Amino acid sequence: MKYIKHVLAFTLALTIHSAYAVNTTHILPQSSGKLDVQSAIKSLPKESEKPFVEVRLADNAEVGVRVFRVYNPVPIHRHAYSSTYLSIQSGRGIFSIDGGKPFEAGAGDMVFWGRGVNHQVIEILEHPLTFLVIDAPTRREGDVQK
Repeated sequence: MKYIKHVLAFTLALTIHSAYAVNTTHILPQSSGKLDVQSAIKSLPKESEKPFVEVRLADNAEVGVRVFRVYNPVPIHRHAYSSTYLSIQSGRGIFSIDGGKPFEAGAGDMVFWGRGVNHQVIEILEHPLTFLVIDAPTRREGDVQK
């Protein structure tokens, strides 16, 4: 097992079983291991000028795992290359997926959509709105489209 400190605006210790770690784009490939999700969530700032802040925990060609916190409503957009599964860790919001009727979801719920499906966070009802996210395949540059 290797212990790696990964800096993406802050330091996050990860335990991984991969034989190598490439850190050229702040992405750690890994095939198995343990991800310290709670430490990653605790490292997210309580407030930010940015719409969201994320910590990437694992990325390889098939899947990406990250945590992120949303600070303001997120306008409608879609992902060109990946499907997304959001496990809500804290907070509550109103979501819309594929132009459907807006719905409320909060801690303990999972919200998901497939590649190319429009979605948005219309309103944040309870802060902090924090997610554990699984992207399949992993998100890459140019994935988010308006």
